[in-house]
Amino acid sequence: MFPKSWHWFLLSLALIVLFFIQGVRQFLASIWYLNLTAMGFNVAVLLLLLFLAPLLLYFLKSLNIQRLLIISGAVVIGARLVSPLIDDLFLYLLMNGLILLGTGIFLPCFLTIYFALNGKFKFHTVGGAVLAAPALALLTDFLLRAMGDTLDVSVSGWIGAHGDTVVAPFWLVFALSLIALGALLRMGAIVVSDLPGVRAEQRSARKVSALLPGLAYGLLLTLLFTFLGYPDAMIRWTDGDYTLSVTTATLWLCIFAIAIHLDAFREFIFRRSTLIPLHLIQLAVIADVIYLHVGIAQYLGGLALGVLLLDMYILFLAVGSQDYSAGPLIRMITIGQFVFLLMFFVSVFALVTIHAGPVGALFKDRLPLTLMGAAIALVLIVLVYSGRVHGFPFQQTDAVEHTSTEGGA
Repeated sequence: MFPKSWHWFLLSLALIVLFFIQGVRQFLASIWYLNLTAMGFNVAVLLLLLFLAPLLLYFLKSLNIQRLLIISGAVVIGARLVSPLIDDLFLYLLMNGLILLGTGIFLPCFLTIYFALNGKFKFHTVGGAVLAAPALALLTDFLLRAMGDTLDVSVSGWIGAHGDTVVAPFWLVFALSLIALGALLRMGAIVVSDLPGVRAEQRSARKVSALLPGLAYGLLLTLLFTFLGYPDAMIRWTDGDYTLSVTTATLWLCIFAIAIHLDAFREFIFRRSTLIPLHLIQLAVIADVIYLHVGIAQYLGGLALGVLLLDMYILFLAVGSQDYSAGPLIRMITIGQFVFLLMFFVSVFALVTIHAGPVGALFKDRLPLTLMGAAIALVLIVLVYSGRVHGFPFQQTDAVEHTSTEGGA
């Protein structure tokens, strides 16, 4: 059904996204712990600037995008491989910061190559990875945390019934890293041979605004890392059943990852008449988690998560399909991660109002309203841009010669 090269794009992106999810989780947890124990802010907070890592591509614009893709992916894999061996908390924080740094460069490069290769390879080689790979990453994350009773066994190790470590986290990470590195190198060989000399020197003639897509991307990350990507978190908020929540979420994501490769499903799922009811369901799930607590989330949480992946694709397409340049993608991802960072601080101030002074008092008891507002804003922005989406853009054949990492304003 698929060309031979398809699975290398899928595996490499899936594992990089998995490492990003794990890296963000451990990075923010380490920041939280280091500053909570100090009862204030310390130098570790400055490392949050690593969320702005995509901007580094503007200083690397004369370099070959394919090589940047491979190097940044290797940085992510190497940092994830080394992190289980580190005991010092600050060094552990730095290593997870490297994961953020590498992913911040990898993702714009991957998406730039994705839009360029659409004209050559059609949907199945690269396009499928953009939607299926994040679903596979989330499924793997579900599995790793289910094996550890909500704790990621690739971080804490696989603990036996008697409290002994059955499998050390390093060996689990080593296996995943080996697969990721092999897939990255094979994918790199494909893009180097099929897109020779793609660089970032030319400024695009088109003007592409990344502000609203970037804002929506940040809200998307907020909802993902707050509860939609964590069935265990949703059932804590709603008093649901953990096993049921994980099982249904897994089934929904599996259905999504498989069905997205069917032409009829893609044609159906991107229609406005389909997206509107899907987003109403998504909002119902979020409202259930935040306010209602009637059990909708444990059955439809996985569907809401699948819709979130559709949202992500629509936002990438909003900037990427208008112009074959990484510039708008760089700005969108940077804005998004900055918004996510702001939302993280809002959550912190809302949770530690005693220590946050006037700022904490401002956000006291307003976290549910903030999250619900973020969800509504995300849906509205996505529906605005969804009118431009009709599946996967692969009809252009001159994409390669226009590919650059510099875009319009």
